[in-house]
Amino acid sequence: MQMNERNRYALEKGIIDLDSPDEMARFFAGVMRGADETIYSFSFGSADGRYYGVRRNKENVLEFMRSDASTHGESVYYALDEEDISVYPVFSGGVFDARQRDWFISAKNMQHPVFSPVYKHFVLQDLAISAASPVYDRNGTFIGVLGTHSTLAKINKELRELLQEKQSVAYIVEKNT
Repeated sequence: MQMNERNRYALEKGIIDLDSPDEMARFFAGVMRGADETIYSFSFGSADGRYYGVRRNKENVLEFMRSDASTHGESVYYALDEEDISVYPVFSGGVFDARQRDWFISAKNMQHPVFSPVYKHFVLQDLAISAASPVYDRNGTFIGVLGTHSTLAKINKELRELLQEKQSVAYIVEKNT
């Protein structure tokens, strides 16, 4: 939630140009470079169906995610150069529309930041959870949802390391299941 709140302003005030994938790549990569390693990805799904963000791949290398008219609605992942500009595609995850994801729908409908239910990640063989925050422009018009996404495997690994030092046990429980 803190990542979303710290970075939502740049989208709401138009500081980041939503029509510039290169600017979006630099913005999301910059945020991810300072993020805790339990964060898998940080992204923005727009009200009109575009999706941009940056994820950590299996080698912990940042990749720019893009789904828009140029990718025909497919979620395409790009390698980033030293200036955080996307240079070439490295993976396609198939058709992706963030507007159909629980994290997007929940934040849009609730009109305030929410945590998603646990869900199966659409690319990874893992469960995930997202912190999602609706984003509104200067006029109060809904423009999309900012999401910070973590896999349960990463959370589990971090908890295991933390708890080993303290000789403790932790449980992750979702109230609905």
